[in-house]
Amino acid sequence: LTGHMIQAAIPQKGPTESKISFQFDEVQLGSLTIPITANLRAMASKKVVVAATPEQISDGPDSQVQIGGDQISYGDGGLVMVGEQVVGKYTSQGVLAYGGQDLGTPCRGTMDGTDHPQAFWLFSVNACGAYGFEGLTVFHSGRTAPLGEVTLSSNNKMLKIDKGSAMLLLVGGGPENAQAHMTASGQ
Repeated sequence: LTGHMIQAAIPQKGPTESKISFQFDEVQLGSLTIPITANLRAMASKKVVVAATPEQISDGPDSQVQIGGDQISYGDGGLVMVGEQVVGKYTSQGVLAYGGQDLGTPCRGTMDGTDHPQAFWLFSVNACGAYGFEGLTVFHSGRTAPLGEVTLSSNNKMLKIDKGSAMLLLVGGGPENAQAHMTASGQ
């Protein structure tokens, strides 16, 4: 995944709010490069990621609290439940769920009007915003104009995202759009 910085603002005097804006541009899979438009649905500090990492339990259904607060259960057949509602399916890499479900979060939804299973990894299907960062907020997620441009702000002079932190991105396009682009560009 590659992208570029758009702007970084660190105040010298006055208010102590700092901001950083960036955009993800493409995904490289082997020798294939696919352009993308992505918005930031949620992000979590390393401490929050470690706390959400499931423990391996050999007998009985497993459960954990996902980043974003949902208590999920891995039931029979790999179904993932939030309370009584089936929200997705468990894989060895995390949760696959439908982002278009109306679960009451302002970050829900799909891109390009498609509703296909999305990888949520350790994030809750209700995850929205920043978790475990002191004073950090998602000022602009990139979901609205300017599309794909993410801006984070901090009420501290230093905006810091540690190694091991995680981001949950909602990526636009899909295999059909990528194939159309690759065919048109001759890649």
